[in-house]
Amino acid sequence: MLERSPVILALGSSNGSTNLGDETMWLETARWIRNVWSTSVIQTDGMPGWVPAMAAVKVLPFYMQSFQRYRSVPSSKAEAAFGLLMNLGTFRRGVVMGRRFAEGGDPGNSIEKKWAEAIDRCDALLVSGAGGLTDYYKVHAIAGWLPLIMRAKRLRKPVAMLGQGVGPLLDSGLRSMVSMMIDNCDVFTTRDVASKAEALRLAPNANVHAAPDWALLLRVEEPDKEWAVQFARNHLGGIPFTALSLHHDRHATQSQIKRMIRFFIDCALESIRAGSRVLFVANMTNKNRSDDRVIMNQVRDHLDLSSRSQAVILERPVSARRTSALLGLAERVVCTRYHPLVFALAQGTAAIGVAYDEYYQLKLEGALDWFGEADRAYELSAAPAAGRMVAIMSNDRESRLVRATELRAAVMHPAQAWLEGI
Repeated sequence: MLERSPVILALGSSNGSTNLGDETMWLETARWIRNVWSTSVIQTDGMPGWVPAMAAVKVLPFYMQSFQRYRSVPSSKAEAAFGLLMNLGTFRRGVVMGRRFAEGGDPGNSIEKKWAEAIDRCDALLVSGAGGLTDYYKVHAIAGWLPLIMRAKRLRKPVAMLGQGVGPLLDSGLRSMVSMMIDNCDVFTTRDVASKAEALRLAPNANVHAAPDWALLLRVEEPDKEWAVQFARNHLGGIPFTALSLHHDRHATQSQIKRMIRFFIDCALESIRAGSRVLFVANMTNKNRSDDRVIMNQVRDHLDLSSRSQAVILERPVSARRTSALLGLAERVVCTRYHPLVFALAQGTAAIGVAYDEYYQLKLEGALDWFGEADRAYELSAAPAAGRMVAIMSNDRESRLVRATELRAAVMHPAQAWLEGI
């Protein structure tokens, strides 16, 4: 064990993207590190201009940018499209460059140089929670993380990956890469039981544990609750209300998008008929990457004028704590994204997840399973009618709050000895 404060390289998955859930997982991991090592030096990765909500944290560019030809943050959809065109073939470049970097090769550009120096100087490397170990996110989470892990292990640094979602992984090459990643971790924790099973299929001898999601550790303070109550009074006529959270999945077909919009229109109408106003709550508000408010406005615009007056969109981006406070006031939550579900359950609110595909089905089911409610995750094609869905949602708030307290105590446990032993 070190006799000085350690330098810890704590990667996030999408710091600076406005993804409330992923940013919360990183922040709670960083707080855990500082609770154990109060004067630790933390380095992480993030988008240009991102400022961590914690002092004395150095931010590096994402490693995957080292093998991207277009690295700028797009300021328009046209620039985003141009960037996608320029970055065709990025994964293959990443595999080739990453293999050389992992084997200790000299940095090929300024970004690789920064990462080589960071790994050389750090006392441990960890990757905080994400749902990235899947075919969808092979560039950032697989080609982008494996070289860092392998270079760190080559230098005999302690390595951990915490709160990971694993799968679906259909590509055999990607499965081999993720297997190598897991095998080279001293400890690897998943955020759901299904991900643990998949991780052990990939790496049967690895030290793998399932633990609740790190976002459960987010503490909603009294000022956040007071803000939420005031918002509900001013914009929703008080409580109760139904919270709806949906996103435009870039991997979905146009047919799936249209069906999801239709489903949430029905949810809004059924909630209003049941005497509940509707609040649309975003998890991401990045106009050039993913902005949930766009599809929410599409749903609201399809309501008749009378119903539209009963539906409000939270247009202004707010913190994860305030978002959680609002979801905690809701009578029920219906969502497509993973972390609004986690935030709602942590506050005791009845929640249902509706998935575009198998990837989201696994995520939503995994979050609900910790609360004994896995049967409330539905693929869109198999979801019950909106009216029945709204009706079946019980409001057993107290039992969820008790369960959330139990789960919080288990989040850090599998990795505690690893961190303390650095």
